[in-house]
Order: sequence, then C-alpha cells, then structure tokens
Amino acid sequence: MVDKYTHKKTFKTLKIVLQDSFKNLGIESKLREQKLLSVWNEVVGDKIASIAQPDYIRFKVLFVNVADPIWIQQLSLMQDMIVDKLNKQSDRKLITKIQFRFGKIQRRREQIKDKIEKLRERRLSPREMEDIERELKPIKNQETKDALKRLMVKVQKEES
Repeated sequence: MVDKYTHKKTFKTLKIVLQDSFKNLGIESKLREQKLLSVWNEVVGDKIASIAQPDYIRFKVLFVNVADPIWIQQLSLMQDMIVDKLNKQSDRKLITKIQFRFGKIQRRREQIKDKIEKLRERRLSPREMEDIERELKPIKNQETKDALKRLMVKVQKEES
C-alpha cells in the first residue's frame, strides 16, 4: 500500500491481512463460531464438559451432545447462563439458544491421559498378584506366561 502524501510504502500486519481475507471469503463468522466452541470447557467447567460437548452452531443455535439424558434437564435450566458466558467470550451475540440432545461425545485427550496415568500408578495387592501367578502356573512357555501376566494385571487394574 502506498501512502499518497509521502509516497512511502506502508505494510499491513499479517493479522490485518488475514482478517481482511477471512472477511472477503465470508468465513469470518465461522471462525468466530469455532473459537466459541473451543472455549466451551472453560465456560462450563470440567464436570459438565465431561458429559456435554458442543457439536455445531446453526442459525445462532448451539447444538450440544449430552452423554447422559438425565443431565439434559439440568443443563436446560442453566442455558441462559451458559449462553451469556459464551457470548461474553466472543464479544458478540453469536448464539441465542442451546439445543441439548442425547448423543455420543468424544472423550477428551486429557481424560484419556488421566485414566492411563491412574492405571499405571495403581499397584496390585500381593494377594491379587498371587492369584494371577496361581492362574498362570500351568503355562510352560515363559513368553506366553509373561504376555498373559501383563494382560491379567491390566484387566485387574481396570476392574478395580
């Protein structure tokens, strides 16, 4: 861009260039909506985020999948508060209503990571280990025995 008075070139920042491009492509509002979906966990907290996840926004209605139908009623009562918090995050009124529906939710990576860590930390009691050893005693092949032992320990940890 050339300044018409000084004939010097001025440059736009990358941020401004990208914002202008998004606006020209007509995807600016979709990017705002995606940003809004990304703050869901922060807005509703970990407990609710573990059973309810946003799916998409259409005509200013946020569709949220809820893993437990019992929670749908409770979340419906909290709808106005959640809408207000989400809209404050975006500085615009991007949503007017939330439609809670029973559906599958994807486990968050953090939840899966936490579960794996808890399983690794848990130690079996001496009695549990003795039971496993007793079950494996008839097996002669050491490789097979070791593999089965690892599997049995893992199953035992998950069950308790």
